[in-house]
Amino acid sequence: KLSPEQQAHFVDAAPAIFAPLQGGWGRRGCTRVCLGAVDRKSVRVLQDAVFTAWCNTAPERLVAEQGRTGATPRPGLSREPGRLPKPRSTRRARRE
Repeated sequence: KLSPEQQAHFVDAAPAIFAPLQGGWGRRGCTRVCLGAVDRKSVRVLQDAVFTAWCNTAPERLVAEQGRTGATPRPGLSREPGRLPKPRSTRRARRE
């Protein structure tokens, strides 16, 4: 989930990749991502957008662990490669 300001930044930076959804959802920051338009040169912008959206919804403790400070992450901010959060497993643990 991007803020409207963050959404505008990414749409301006890569209009072939990002577009606001139509209607109220788009005005609130919901963004369409065209993965087919992502190439080696633009993959960093996609990574930044996904990470920024994650920072907007993740617990502050986890965001701080990723090296970001402040309440609102800034789009386009570089970070160390490989520092993206690991996705949580959706599989339930087996009970024996």
